[in-house]
Amino acid sequence: MMISCLCPTYKRPTLLANAIACFLQQDYDGPAELIVLDDAGELLPGESEPIPGRVVRILSTADRYPDLPSKFNKLSSISSGELLAVWEDDDIYLPWHLHTIATTHLDAPHAGLLAPRKAFSTYGQPYGQVIIEEVSGRFHGAWAYVAAAFRSTGGYVKTPHLTFDQETGGRMSQQTGKYEYETPSYVYRCNHNQYRGSQVSGTGYLGHYDSLRALPAGRDLVIEPAIDDWTRRILEQLT
Repeated sequence: MMISCLCPTYKRPTLLANAIACFLQQDYDGPAELIVLDDAGELLPGESEPIPGRVVRILSTADRYPDLPSKFNKLSSISSGELLAVWEDDDIYLPWHLHTIATTHLDAPHAGLLAPRKAFSTYGQPYGQVIIEEVSGRFHGAWAYVAAAFRSTGGYVKTPHLTFDQETGGRMSQQTGKYEYETPSYVYRCNHNQYRGSQVSGTGYLGHYDSLRALPAGRDLVIEPAIDDWTRRILEQLT
């Protein structure tokens, strides 16, 4: 079963290098692809298969997408997987994440949305440490969708606030069913120096999203996958 991992990114190649490395460390024994959409136009586009069964596709364009829902929908439209896994560029995906998603789908084949009951989080913790938190509808970065179900509901819808994920999840839960799995396999990483959408105030994220264009951008960057120190410490703690 092919799993497509959807990774929107914008001007943070160091974090992206870690996200790609997390993808390549997955112990899932089926095929998987990671599709990266960079609308800063700074990454060198291309497709590679660094290890058998693990394809990394990088799309890079200087034409800015208007919002994150549009980027996720574009990624979905060019994916080939039966399952779609959200793959945030600044969070941490443990080696068993894709295996957990695939097993969950087999356990609940009629559910369109797959989400954990609990997730790891670095919030308020010393560097390299995590806690387990109840998800309670949060942690969109850990979600996965049955591709056909996701598309049948229209995908993500643009909202004026950071609720596009919650509204998508609610709609899919009603229309296609939701199944919550037990094994935490995702780490919500916060308190770093990079921007994070979930830290934007309730006044809305669209102005914040647009302001990011002021950040400096590289050109034709080649991303070398590398587990960063923060992730390494967490892996040592959890494995």
